[in-house]
Amino acid sequence: MRFDIFLTAVLMAILLIGAGVFLLPAYAGVKQEKIKLQESVDNLQRCNQELEKVKLQTDELRTSPIAVERVAREKFGLCREGEKIFHFEKPVATTNTSSAGSAPVQGERDR
Repeated sequence: MRFDIFLTAVLMAILLIGAGVFLLPAYAGVKQEKIKLQESVDNLQRCNQELEKVKLQTDELRTSPIAVERVAREKFGLCREGEKIFHFEKPVATTNTSSAGSAPVQGERDR
């Protein structure tokens, strides 16, 4: 009787170890697939949000003359008859080579 209990315990231990050896790699694969699935869901949600923005912009351009004028002015540089367009460019920063290595002047330090 005692041998039967011991044999049953050993068989159960072997069965559990075997199940662990075979199931752990499968579990790791399932976990990786779950992570990939979540990334795909997140990407799909971002794409749907972007799609909604584009739909709203398209509807606005179809229904609002003000929106069409804004795009014409901003993207294509168009203007109404008689208007003038002024383009302001940022000045290019130049380096002063004559004072290289010297201490900064009081006004230059604050910039």
